[in-house]
Amino acid sequence: MVHHGLVQRLVEEMGQMEIVDAHEHLPPESERLKLKLDVCFLFSHYTRNDLISAGMSPSEYERMLNPEIPLDERFSTLGRFLPFIRFGSYARPAFIALRDIYGYNDITRQNYREISEKMAAMNKPGIYRKVLVEKCKAKFALTQAGRTDYTEPFLIPILPLDYVASVRSREEVEKRSVSLNMTVRTLDDYIAWMKRKLETWKQNEQVIGLKTSPLPRKEPPPSRQRAEEAFKAIMNGNASETDREDLQLFLTEETFRLCAEWDLVVAVHSGVWGDFRRLDPSENIAYALAQLIDEGRLDLDEAVWLARLWFYENPTRLYGLDKKLTS
Repeated sequence: MVHHGLVQRLVEEMGQMEIVDAHEHLPPESERLKLKLDVCFLFSHYTRNDLISAGMSPSEYERMLNPEIPLDERFSTLGRFLPFIRFGSYARPAFIALRDIYGYNDITRQNYREISEKMAAMNKPGIYRKVLVEKCKAKFALTQAGRTDYTEPFLIPILPLDYVASVRSREEVEKRSVSLNMTVRTLDDYIAWMKRKLETWKQNEQVIGLKTSPLPRKEPPPSRQRAEEAFKAIMNGNASETDREDLQLFLTEETFRLCAEWDLVVAVHSGVWGDFRRLDPSENIAYALAQLIDEGRLDLDEAVWLARLWFYENPTRLYGLDKKLTS
């Protein structure tokens, strides 16, 4: 059985490391500064599903996050459901932020206004650097918000692979082609557009990789002839869902090939999406390393070295971030 003290020692060692935060969804700081923040904002994003599972209706959730509605009313809604989600893994980051960034151990009816005022006061230029760089020791944060207009040098964009590999309609193709002043009528035209788009992303917009999720594969995969048929059907406006799926699988493989040419990383999202039985990520890093030490397969120094590889050295090399450090 793994000794808890060993796990804690490893967590403490990791807490001192510089890291590459390889999975964020942050907009530019200028966008965050426009928001009217309050305590309810802590429970946006992933806690949505937990709150709805606990009985909050989707409309109540939307109202809870609407800053135009009085805070008293919105906190009353949150307060009814908070006891049912507070010990879940999605609520945990909110309470960590509450403690480590804003200085409160809990949210109560006596302090929710005070917390909200402090959140609003701290939401000023430099908040990203204060939290990500100074507090979390992130040398870089790779952010996947579907945009590239970042001015913070430590925020590096990764874009969804579906921005090029998923084609749903002729209108979508035409809109994409106009963005690069290209004419796209055939599958070959579209692949040429994809190549130009990836080139533009890397050379002009600092994109270092694309993100996708595991797609169900077909054996054999769609042929080029089948992809041409599907693309033609989409352009003619009579495509079936199978046409769209087959073309996406074909274009995904093409995107992988082009990413290899342009030295762009493809990150594959695992976790809660799709069939969780196939996509379940590994066990907690500290616990896994402690178990290896307990089994005599590592010593403490080797475990810390491995953690440093996982959290900093590997993503730095994989994404070419070492070049940014020397530029």
